Amino acid sequence: MGNLALVDEPKMRLSEGQVTDLVNRYQNDLFHFLLGILRNDSSANDALQNTLVKLVEQGGGVAAGSLKSWVYRVAFNEAMEIRRRYSLEARHHEQVAIWRSAHKPLDSSD
Repeated sequence: MGNLALVDEPKMRLSEGQVTDLVNRYQNDLFHFLLGILRNDSSANDALQNTLVKLVEQGGGVAAGSLKSWVYRVAFNEAMEIRRRYSLEARHHEQVAIWRSAHKPLDSSD
């Protein structure tokens, strides 16, 4: 339960200099990692931005030696969330199309 208390502590946020350094260090490689998972530039950019926001907000609480693996785990989780969301949206659109075709008014002009 001690870890939960750390989330609210101000030291969780990284300094501006730390953020700049980490973004410069990881941004390009993270984008390509995410692109390999998502196969879409826009989705990879979305996941990257979400990852960087979490890095800024929570990265200060990660041990320095674990930061790279933490960042990649966060990026992977963000990519999986985007894939789940797209999958749900695709299924929803498919179900709507099936419903519409099943409830299409019959053409009475023979």
